[in-house]
Amino acid sequence: MTMLAARHLLRQWDAGQPVWSWRTGDNDHLIHHMAFEILRWFLARRCDVELLERFVAGDEARGFAAPQFFALMERLEALPALRNMRPCTATQMALALGLARTLFRNEPIPARQFIQVRRLIVVAA
Repeated sequence: MTMLAARHLLRQWDAGQPVWSWRTGDNDHLIHHMAFEILRWFLARRCDVELLERFVAGDEARGFAAPQFFALMERLEALPALRNMRPCTATQMALALGLARTLFRNEPIPARQFIQVRRLIVVAA
C-alpha cells in the first residue's frame, strides 16, 4: 500500500482538480464523493484499512469476525461528510468502500474503466 499516492490524489480532489478514477456506473459523482471521504478516513485511521483487508481476505480463522466489519461500516456511515450525503443505498456505500480501498492501494485502473472526475465546489447561497 502506498499512502503517498493516496494523499496526493486526495489533495488534487480537495483542490477541485481532475483525477483519474474508476467508472462506477450510475451515480458516479455521489459514489466518488463518498469514496474520497472514506479515503480521507483511511489515511487518518490505517487500522480500519487493515480491518477491511482482513475482511476481504476472509480471515475468520485468524480472529476476524463480521461484527468488526459491521462496526467499521457504522463508523463510516457516522462520518459527517457521508451523513450529509444521505440518502444513499447499501450498494452505493459498498461501491464507495471498494473504490476507496482501490485508491488507497494505488491499484492500476483498466483503460476501459478510466473516468476523470473532480470535486464540485458547492457555495452556499
